[in-house]
Amino acid sequence: MIRILWLIPAIPVLAAGFIALLKQGQRKLAATAAIGALGVSLVLSVMAFVSMLSHSGRQVENFHWLQFGTQWVSLGWLLDPLAAIMLVMVSFVGLLIFIYSIGYMAEDEFAYASGLYRDSPPNNPIKDKRVADGGRLQILGVVPAGASGPVAMDLHADQNPGSTYRVAWIDIEDPDPDFAPGLSNDEAARIVFQEGESKGAARFARNEGMAYWGGKVFFVSTEGGGPFVSDPPPNSSAGVGDGYGQVWMYDTNAETLTLLFESPGPDVLDFPDNVTTSPRGTLVVCEDNVNDNYLRGLTRGGQLFDIALNRLVSSTGVDRSNDEFAGSTFSPDGHTLYVNIQASAGLTFAIWGPWGRIGV
Repeated sequence: MIRILWLIPAIPVLAAGFIALLKQGQRKLAATAAIGALGVSLVLSVMAFVSMLSHSGRQVENFHWLQFGTQWVSLGWLLDPLAAIMLVMVSFVGLLIFIYSIGYMAEDEFAYASGLYRDSPPNNPIKDKRVADGGRLQILGVVPAGASGPVAMDLHADQNPGSTYRVAWIDIEDPDPDFAPGLSNDEAARIVFQEGESKGAARFARNEGMAYWGGKVFFVSTEGGGPFVSDPPPNSSAGVGDGYGQVWMYDTNAETLTLLFESPGPDVLDFPDNVTTSPRGTLVVCEDNVNDNYLRGLTRGGQLFDIALNRLVSSTGVDRSNDEFAGSTFSPDGHTLYVNIQASAGLTFAIWGPWGRIGV
């Protein structure tokens, strides 16, 4: 057993390298590789533990690594009772974390259409400082010209900036459904939306960031846009949308929905995510892609411009330019913009104005 002990860390490392080469849309393959690698490591760790029980003392395996003249530098590994126990514990806990993360992240699934919901609570949240249970859940639908009611439409494609629709809110009769035994998480996550869709709910692609200003709600459809064919090609995600991002505006007073901006390709806007508004009503849009990530400004008239570009390099020289911007928000006085770099080693920046000089 001692001779193959090196496989316990080696297999997960190889799996990590394999996963790093996969495209964004190959999530199930990545999850299978990760869980499979940890599972094999756990089996080998248990075998090492059982082997330790049948040996007294510790087991050592050394091998020559480098030679300097007549001298050799040796490496090896040692298996004693404490190491055997820790191998089993670490690999077992690691496997549980991986399995849990698959279920936890399943609601971040982009393979299905998204809806825009609102909840009308039975109380006054502003007065009570809380949102009470028992409200009415509704999903947004649009009423095309000539229609008398909402019609299910794919708003993530074949839309022109400036397109405006009349809004109709659709009641969700069963917002907390009972799930049949054996129903997968993906199937369960879609049930509420499917009720709304059957009544004419609008379909978006990966709704994410949302902000409010002046009676208007701005929200992002991260993979909305297109359809794209070859120049540029559809995005590489396996999500429901082919595009590189849309920004929509819901007017709460006029009850209309307007496409404020749609990306013509990744060089212009690539996977917008979090969004906030300045005191003057300009949107600050965070990008979440695997190439250059920008912080961009978007005026209420639909004009896009650059604010910042991620060019981070870690203290060890690792390029971090593909780490996404996230969580942008202004200070109460509107002078300071706070924005995060979302990654395993996260950062928060405070950027000072005066913002009016660049139109923010």
